[in-house]
Amino acid sequence: YLSTTLYSLEYNLKDSFIIGIVGAGGLGQELQNAINLFKYLDAGVIIALLIVLVNLVDYLSYRVRLVFS
Repeated sequence: YLSTTLYSLEYNLKDSFIIGIVGAGGLGQELQNAINLFKYLDAGVIIALLIVLVNLVDYLSYRVRLVFS
């Protein structure tokens, strides 16, 4: 159950960025604002944060599956 929960968290994290970019708010809106204001360093940090968070959740899910297998 924990592995499935972590997978759902990873999926929802990626979706929140995409939905935010199209106008629903949240983290994606911050990314869109940074791009629109030509703050490419801020946009890069936000994208790097997304990559790190998704990889961290994926790694945690892997470790949970490894321990409970």
